[in-house]
Amino acid sequence: IYYSCLESCLLAWVIGSSGDVVGVHEIQLPCNSCGMQETSFKGQVASFRVKLGVRCRDDSDNHVVEDSCADVCERGIAETLQSKLRARKCKKLEADLELEKMFDILIAPLANDIKGYSNLIIVPDQELHTIPFAALRCREDKTYLVQRHTLRIAPSLQTLKLIANRSLSTPDSNSALIVGASEFELGTKHTVALSRFVNEPWGLHTRSTAKGLFVRDVDHQSVLAKHNKANPNQAIFVGDKLCKINHTTIPAEMLDALNMSVDLIIEVQRDLTPLRSVPQELHWVEEQCKHANCSVTKMFNQVHTKEELRSAMESAEVLIHFATHGLLEHLSLVLYGSTSTNALLHAEEISRMQLQAKLVVLSACNTGRGEVGADGVTGLSRAFLAAGVQSVIATLWAVPDVSTSVFMREFYTEWLSNRLAIHEAVCRTMCRMIDDGVYLPHEW
Repeated sequence: IYYSCLESCLLAWVIGSSGDVVGVHEIQLPCNSCGMQETSFKGQVASFRVKLGVRCRDDSDNHVVEDSCADVCERGIAETLQSKLRARKCKKLEADLELEKMFDILIAPLANDIKGYSNLIIVPDQELHTIPFAALRCREDKTYLVQRHTLRIAPSLQTLKLIANRSLSTPDSNSALIVGASEFELGTKHTVALSRFVNEPWGLHTRSTAKGLFVRDVDHQSVLAKHNKANPNQAIFVGDKLCKINHTTIPAEMLDALNMSVDLIIEVQRDLTPLRSVPQELHWVEEQCKHANCSVTKMFNQVHTKEELRSAMESAEVLIHFATHGLLEHLSLVLYGSTSTNALLHAEEISRMQLQAKLVVLSACNTGRGEVGADGVTGLSRAFLAAGVQSVIATLWAVPDVSTSVFMREFYTEWLSNRLAIHEAVCRTMCRMIDDGVYLPHEW
């Protein structure tokens, strides 16, 4: 299925396995009751992603204040757990509703054309690259697309052709590389511009420490809350450090600006949270590889030169597995180190390598996203494909740490132990997590 985004509609080509065009569809975008398009499709996709409940890869949401011990004691553990379960159920219902709406737009018009195919290759366009096609849900039978078809996604038609023409040689040896970091010295910085009316509250509450000025809380329905919802990649969350406000680093002057100014330019620093599940994830991957008679090179919480890493990556013939943070703003993976020189592996560096691995697994945030241009999306996953890798497993958002480890454990069992094809193992893993009934769509 190849999609093309036009100004007022989408075009979708369904092409059969023999190369014949099965169908071409013009898909009109949703309109409101007055017949006017509600918002741009790009805006609809951004809203859709927010309603799915995407979050950071750690064990708690950065932008949600956790229950205090006193609150838990007062309400009781059982009541607190019930409250959390009810909240997850509500999130699931809201997410499924949005996934059904997107299924109606993108898949339902093609239903008759794809009915006889068990395997689908999808080539998105523009903002469709951020859509989790596997999770789109049929309104009639309440099944997700991944339960109806096995799926593969290509970043562009050019990349799809490149992979199709690539010879699938048998590796001379079964070598694998696993790279991970669970502790991070490197943080990220971004700049946020905000404006308000005179009597409008920013909704930003701070706390002062010896290390600087930090965000203590963000009011709902405030200027900042609305900004965060509309700009998730340029958000200000609880725990972020405010390095500069209107070009000053003096705390008293920064607070004055928050109280008096109607326009703010805020430089924000966010420390990368520890990934507590990474050690266990890497141990499990290592054990699975050894059981499949793969020789394993492991780089975990160790500083390596780029040359050492490049050599290890180019030598791996079966698998390269990264478990770490991914930085969308830099199109990079975070390695163990204290400076951007040795702690960031950029997509541009990867694309210049000569890789031979059958599979690269990017167990990190936002690794399937990137810069969208005329020839699809350019980012980490495409860089690995351009460097010679046959398949890449990547993410479309900041993935939760615990469910990521569960996913990886199931996937490697299906791929290495049960000998399924890579795309079949991915889809089987998703279906298992769906059947468990525990995980929200954005968690698988």
